[in-house]
Amino acid sequence: MGIKKHLVIILVLTLSIGILLTGCGKQSPKQRFMEALEKSQEINTYYMKGNIKLNLSFPENGLNFKNRQMYQFLKDLNINIEGRTQKEPALSIMDLTIRFSGVNFDVQIYTKNAEMWMKLPMISSYLYIDDYAATGQMGEMFDNKLAKKVIDSLDDDSFIMEKGITLENNIKTDVITLNLKNGELKNAMRAMMTILDSAELIKTLERFEKNMKTENLELKFYLDNNSNIRREEINGKLTIDDEENPEKKIAIDVYGIFDISEINRKMEFEFPDFEKEQVVPMKSNNLPTLSKVGKF
Repeated sequence: MGIKKHLVIILVLTLSIGILLTGCGKQSPKQRFMEALEKSQEINTYYMKGNIKLNLSFPENGLNFKNRQMYQFLKDLNINIEGRTQKEPALSIMDLTIRFSGVNFDVQIYTKNAEMWMKLPMISSYLYIDDYAATGQMGEMFDNKLAKKVIDSLDDDSFIMEKGITLENNIKTDVITLNLKNGELKNAMRAMMTILDSAELIKTLERFEKNMKTENLELKFYLDNNSNIRREEINGKLTIDDEENPEKKIAIDVYGIFDISEINRKMEFEFPDFEKEQVVPMKSNNLPTLSKVGKF
């Protein structure tokens, strides 16, 4: 769904899909979830605020990573995210505060259609990417046919619904909980690989499917009376085998919570005057991708 456009690490599992109704009567939790994701496609504007925590643990000795510094970076990562997005015409402004090694770094991201500008700490210029949406790394993740394939691969028993949960501002919601066991997570990744066109994504998913296991992965979606998703949570622990040392494992703990508000309200998007600012062009093929991270 559009809401997770900027949150790729947890966004794959909240994709928007075409609704599949299998007759009349009471909806199952899975059908209710699918209906809400379909409803999300009617959203043109929204405000999002949230936080994600990521912790990596791995053997300090004997683990041969090509990009060991990146793993150190992810060892204790905390990101606060706040921003607004518009689907048509495509605009977004996101403010991120990234904390690692006890230090905070502020990042601003501006997007307009296929253009993106990033303001990084300690850099006076804006980084400009003119074709980030065309790289094939993100766009396919939000395709309806892909999402339908993923959801269809999951067992109905993976979806549980709890009614009558009240959020802040007296928002009444039903909560859909999705519990992904190891086999179901792998089935979802295999389903994605059957429909993706991007060789980059397929290669990455093949590596994850081979080496990743989930000890527990729980996603919660809070749906209001209009079937809009108002809050999303992810909580889980994954392990990844190192390809070069199968007996060694990386453990990943992740927790995220994202609140969604101001749905379909008129919003203002104030961009810097980039013609007057210092801008450094970058090509998307020079950006880091998942397959460039190194072996797990």
